[in-house]
Amino acid sequence: MNFFDWSFCLADPAAPARRLARDAGHRPRRFAIAVVLGLFLALGRRSRQRWLAWPVTGLIEFIRSTPLLIQVYFLFYVLPNYGLHLSALQAASSALRCTMPVTPPRYIAPASMPCRGRNGKR
Repeated sequence: MNFFDWSFCLADPAAPARRLARDAGHRPRRFAIAVVLGLFLALGRRSRQRWLAWPVTGLIEFIRSTPLLIQVYFLFYVLPNYGLHLSALQAASSALRCTMPVTPPRYIAPASMPCRGRNGKR
């Protein structure tokens, strides 16, 4: 039993490479937006003005404390009640984009970074 229609892939063999190149061009821009947004959120959280620090801290802790699956569920099933309809892919990518600026870098650090043991040695 064949579950995949290969005629789609064989019709235009260069299409996946074009899509990959297009998406690779968007990644630095998305990362830069996340870094800038994360910087503003961090500065807002560290602010001495309570009217700014408390809402920013509440937003950060809300996003960090709710599971990603709950955020996707909210975006996909609840927002259409308010007129905003997202596809499954749009809901998942939007939830990931909201999570990225408030996630500490140690959780997204590359695996190639050296790990040190208890005594400081590798």
